[in-house]
Amino acid sequence: MCKKIIFCLLLSFQAFLLSAQNSYILQNKAFDDLTTFDILIDKNYTFEQIYNNKTKPFVSYSGKYDFKGIDYCWLRFIIKNPSTYTKYAYLSVVPALHNVLYSYNTDTKSWQTLHTGMEVNTERRKNDVMPCVFRANSQDTFFLKVKVQQLAQQPYKVGFKIKIEQEKYYLEHEQFMLLLWGATLLTILVFFFYNLYIYFIFKDTTYLYYLITLLGGIIYITANHTYFNILLSARLFHTEVNSYGNIYFFDLNAGFARMGVAIIMTGFVQFARTYLQLSWQFIFWNTVLKYMLVSCLKMLYDCQGLRPLPTYFKPLAMVEDLDNRCKRYNNS
Repeated sequence: MCKKIIFCLLLSFQAFLLSAQNSYILQNKAFDDLTTFDILIDKNYTFEQIYNNKTKPFVSYSGKYDFKGIDYCWLRFIIKNPSTYTKYAYLSVVPALHNVLYSYNTDTKSWQTLHTGMEVNTERRKNDVMPCVFRANSQDTFFLKVKVQQLAQQPYKVGFKIKIEQEKYYLEHEQFMLLLWGATLLTILVFFFYNLYIYFIFKDTTYLYYLITLLGGIIYITANHTYFNILLSARLFHTEVNSYGNIYFFDLNAGFARMGVAIIMTGFVQFARTYLQLSWQFIFWNTVLKYMLVSCLKMLYDCQGLRPLPTYFKPLAMVEDLDNRCKRYNNS
């Protein structure tokens, strides 16, 4: 009899502890920020140790952290869905280096994992989103293993951010972005192939520069809409943190976007110099345009995040080489 009483008290105490954890009530909004969650500094824990050992010292998230000497952190949050319908949403977490979401699947009666982040090829335009299911009239517990190793060398503290986006709005936005990118790309391709046909007929260098400009536009709109996350499997990025604790990622999309801008500027300037015949009619303005282009390319290279580019990137030498190639082509 005494053992039964003790057992009931232990169950009641454990239920009290679970109910005392911070929980978030799911709202009927397109976007929402999750502010009530717990954090635990990882010490080579496995998920089984985190889940089965209730004595792990999770603490309520209260602000920014200094990650010196820390590789991973565990986040725990509880989502309560008061609706009579099951809701579907997408979860995004910052930092988004390599995150692992642990969620319980009621169909298979087991915990399932999902990997996202800058280091992971998710085959999505946004590589930091994770689909989630919130059962009707239920309270679900989720665990997140967040990689923070690259932030250890940053001089500023960084905070965690968790955003919930309803599936309906997420899919509508993705469909709109795909339609916008596809329509713009199709328009540019029509101009590209039409002018390519004219170039093969007349062999005019002016059309060649116009084709280069259109090619830069294709690269830019694809990178600006982050579709290189789908088209390329490589994952290269650079991370920086500002004094406010905001994290900035310079990845392949940012690199290709700046490359597209550089190609567009080069194509337009060279198009104007060739079409107006500035090299022998207006030598002064030809020199002004040439060095303006070189200055813009140099500023684009010197901007934050482009330093990892090869050191042999020399805008003046590139423009002069392009001029010489075109002169040899015209003479031939």
